[in-house]
Amino acid sequence: MALLPCALWLSRKLGIPVYCCGICPLGMTANLLARLSPWRLRRNGHCTGCGACARVCRYGALRLDGDGRVAGPDWRCTLCRDCMSVCRHRALEIRCCGQGGARVEQALLCSLSVLHTLFLFMGRV
Repeated sequence: MALLPCALWLSRKLGIPVYCCGICPLGMTANLLARLSPWRLRRNGHCTGCGACARVCRYGALRLDGDGRVAGPDWRCTLCRDCMSVCRHRALEIRCCGQGGARVEQALLCSLSVLHTLFLFMGRV
């Protein structure tokens, strides 16, 4: 419980949700295993550089560089998919092992649901 005020203070100072990245078991595991995960968020050739995705990214994984182009996603991406919902050009997609499409996104959602359920179950034990 003592970590919550510290996380809130750091979140406001850094502008990212520290609790989700460093305290929550699901978020912390996702961040630690992100490099091993086969799922990645990728930009395709439809990006116009409007920056809508960078404005909604809570983790700073997508950002506008000095030339006004979108940079990222980088290691801070948690696959929350907020950026995908605001992109009018469908320039962002979830890919797994080089494959994309609806089945890949459904597999990601299914595995995240199972992981979240397991963490909640472990918390009750």
